Amino acid sequence: MYPIIFYYLFFYSDFTDGVIRYLAGLIADSIDDKWQALRL
Repeated sequence: MYPIIFYYLFFYSDFTDGVIRYLAGLIADSIDDKWQALRL
């Protein structure tokens, strides 16, 4: 089971890294919006 996970991480690391950065960007944007709302 573990070798399959390493295989996935090795070949799709670039793809997953892009997805993680995209999701992190969305979360950061939502947090910024909430902070702006609190400041107003």
